[in-house]
Amino acid sequence: MLGVTGLEPRLPAMTCAVVLTEPEKKTLQQLSRNHDRRDLRIRSAGVLLLGEGRTVPDVASELEVSDKSVYKWAHAWNDRGLCGLLTGHKGGRPRALSDTLIATAVEGARAESMTLRQIALRVEEAHGKPLPCRLEMLSVAHGREGFPYKRGRYSLKKKRDEQEFAVKADTLSKLQQATRDGACRLIYFDQSGFSASPPVQRGWSPIGEPYRVFSQPHCKRSVPGAFDFGANLLRHEASKATIKRPAVVQFLEQIAQEDPPGLMTVVVLDNASIHHNIDQEMIDRWFVEHRMVLFYLPPYSPELNLSKSYESMPSTTGDVSPPGRRKPSMLRSGSCSPVIDQNLKSVSPEHLKND
Repeated sequence: MLGVTGLEPRLPAMTCAVVLTEPEKKTLQQLSRNHDRRDLRIRSAGVLLLGEGRTVPDVASELEVSDKSVYKWAHAWNDRGLCGLLTGHKGGRPRALSDTLIATAVEGARAESMTLRQIALRVEEAHGKPLPCRLEMLSVAHGREGFPYKRGRYSLKKKRDEQEFAVKADTLSKLQQATRDGACRLIYFDQSGFSASPPVQRGWSPIGEPYRVFSQPHCKRSVPGAFDFGANLLRHEASKATIKRPAVVQFLEQIAQEDPPGLMTVVVLDNASIHHNIDQEMIDRWFVEHRMVLFYLPPYSPELNLSKSYESMPSTTGDVSPPGRRKPSMLRSGSCSPVIDQNLKSVSPEHLKND
C-alpha cells in the first residue's frame, strides 16, 4: 500500500483491540442512550464501535472527536472496565477563579454584607489585578462555598444596654438558684394569642381554575400564662377578649393569693406596656400581704422569659418540661423593678452574695 505521494508505503489504520461480552454490550448501549452526562454517552458509544472492529480513525470521525481521545477510552476500558469511563472532565482551560481569589471573596462576604460588585472591588484591591471573570461566576463560587444571596435582617440586640443586661442577669441567676434551694418561688408571666383559622393549602388544579376555599371567621384566643420555675408547672387561662392591663392585674392577683407560707414570690414580666403602670398601692399590698414582687426584664430580651418557650406548646396543664432536665445555661436573667431592688434582701442573704 502506497502513501500520499505514491512512493512511500502507507501504514494501515491502527486498531485497538476491545473485546466485549454480551452483557457488556447491553450495558454500554444503555449508557450511550440514557446516561445524563453527554461525555459518558460518547465514550460508551466509542467503546461499542471499537468492539465491533471499527478502526480508531473511523470511530473518531463518526463521533467527531480526536484519535487520541478514542485511544484513551480503549485503554481505560481495558484497564478498569466501566469504572475507567466514569471519570470527570479533564480538559479545558484552568479555572478563572483560583482558590486564593475565592478565599479573599469569601472572607469579604463573611466580614460584612456587600454586593457582588463591592466584593469584586475588594478582591481586585487585595490582589492588585482585575477580576478574571464575570460577576455571575463570582456568584456561583459564593454559592459553592455556602454563601447564598439573602436579604439582611434587622437586629434589635444593639438597642439593649448590655451592661445593665449583664448585671441583672447575675441577679436573676441567683434567684433561680434560690428557687432550686426552696428559698423563694419564681414565676414567669407572659401572654400570647392563638388563632384556629388554618392556612389555605396548595393543591393541583386546572390552569385558570384554582380551587376556592370559603373563608371562615377567625377564632382567636388570648392566653395569659404563668410558668412556675420551681414546680415546673404551666398555668394558663383562655379568653376571647384582648388582654389588657386589668386582666394582667387580675391574673397576678390570683398568683399572689397562692403564695406559699414563709416564701417570697418573684414574678418575671417582659417590657410590654400592659405590664407597667400598675397601681403602686396594689404593688405595695402584694408585697406586704403576700410577699410578692415584680421583676421586669430589660427591653429587647424575649429570650430571657422562659414562659415564651412554652407558647407554641398545646394548652395543657401539668408538667410541660421538654425531654430531659433543664440546663443551667438556659436560665438567664432580666432587670429588677424598684420594688425588688428594695426588698431583695428578704429572699435569702446567702443566695445574693457576689461570686
